Amino acid sequence: MKLFETIANILNDGCSLALNISKRGDSLIVSVLPCNQNVKDPAKEKMVPFILKGLPEEIENGLPEVISKPMKRAINLLANMEAYEKSVADVEAASKIAAAQKTEMTNKKKDFDKYLVLARTNIEAQKYKDAEQCLSKALEILPDQTSKSEVDKIQKEIERKLGNTIFGEVMDLSDGSSVECTTDFTDEERK
Repeated sequence: MKLFETIANILNDGCSLALNISKRGDSLIVSVLPCNQNVKDPAKEKMVPFILKGLPEEIENGLPEVISKPMKRAINLLANMEAYEKSVADVEAASKIAAAQKTEMTNKKKDFDKYLVLARTNIEAQKYKDAEQCLSKALEILPDQTSKSEVDKIQKEIERKLGNTIFGEVMDLSDGSSVECTTDFTDEERK
């Protein structure tokens, strides 16, 4: 096998091979060192070159076979380092995404809870239409099934209070002023 065919077969994408040749007397000293620029780990700098010393004819005839196995091993090691670094980066990115999603969901749940508290406050003040608007806004924030069942319980309470009594219809004092959440509520108010 020829030298450049051997090199082409053992190199991976992103890898390079440094070939340094010097002469001492009648002999040549050939130094071969693989490199992968995608690897950030400084441990790659500790890799030492493969050195071969011999007469030009010996090196020309034997270099492809002699460097093939150790270079393939070193290049695979660099490829594994690159794959490991990429997987760590992917995990870190996924972790940041998951943390951001969790934070977003926590914030949505807080906003949802604020609207439920405001709806209950409106019910106590006999502002039933305002309470229903708060419930609608809560469902816009968290439209999942669990949230819908919480909203449905409060909606049934509104319907029960709006029903006819022996004194006639219940008066709705809604004025549209209590439908936006502007403050944080305590845990007691959320109950």
